[in-house]
Amino acid sequence: MANKDAAFGFRPVRHLSGGELRTNEYKIAANYDTDIFQGQAVLAVTAGGIEAAAAGNVVLGIFGGCFYTDPTTSKPTFSNHYPASTNASDIVAFVYDDPRIVFEVQHDGTGTAAMNFGGFDFVGKSGSTTTGRSSG
Repeated sequence: MANKDAAFGFRPVRHLSGGELRTNEYKIAANYDTDIFQGQAVLAVTAGGIEAAAAGNVVLGIFGGCFYTDPTTSKPTFSNHYPASTNASDIVAFVYDDPRIVFEVQHDGTGTAAMNFGGFDFVGKSGSTTTGRSSG
């Protein structure tokens, strides 16, 4: 029986040392014009921030969500995804950037089964604005 095609991005499963799965904080520039979904690969940009990674980029880690002050309601907001063009100056992204974290991800059946961030190109950069999860 074939596996179900239901991509969910990269899901952190465990740490090789048995320790906690922790994130580090990075900035997202105000008005950055691309959605970033939980489970999506991100890359480092100048001034210590992040952006969505594309195939061929050097991946910093996996986006785990973000926190910001909602520009329309002025309320503190946690979101599983960064909504494109959010005009907030305090956006903090939580990124799984430890290379010893093991991730689960759907594979398309080509290439090798065992891979690391440097050994493959990912294709998904979309997701659900309802759940905030990556679909690629």
